[in-house]
Amino acid sequence: MSHMDSRQKEMVLHSLESSGHCEIGVGGRSMRPFIEPGDLVHVVKGLRGPAVGRVVAFFNDEQMIVHRILGYNRQAGAFLIAGDSSPGSGTHIEESAIAGTVIFTTRNKRTQKAFFNPPMQFIAVAVSFFLRSVAGIIIKVKD
Repeated sequence: MSHMDSRQKEMVLHSLESSGHCEIGVGGRSMRPFIEPGDLVHVVKGLRGPAVGRVVAFFNDEQMIVHRILGYNRQAGAFLIAGDSSPGSGTHIEESAIAGTVIFTTRNKRTQKAFFNPPMQFIAVAVSFFLRSVAGIIIKVKD
């Protein structure tokens, strides 16, 4: 998650529209351990459309949020997305709300690929569901 003022948001959207890509610093923890606070995410617009397992960026007011696509709800016509370490149930967004796809991250001058082949996307989604289930159990035990 990255907080932006309206001018920064417009700059990101302009960069995505004009060049098809942008680089954004991440401040939130919802995608740990894959994306850590302080990492740079490299977002590309129009990359073959969203798919389960891919990490996408979208705006919620003045926040750019980076989460993984976990599924598609045909009834709602929207993608189910959530952070890898978020214990919540995720949220639905329409494809038109997706600003772009995260293709790689940079941490400490090292680049990590974010665009997995189909078997790796399945593993990423399975791990995300597992982590969210464990977090839900831990929260219930604490209550």
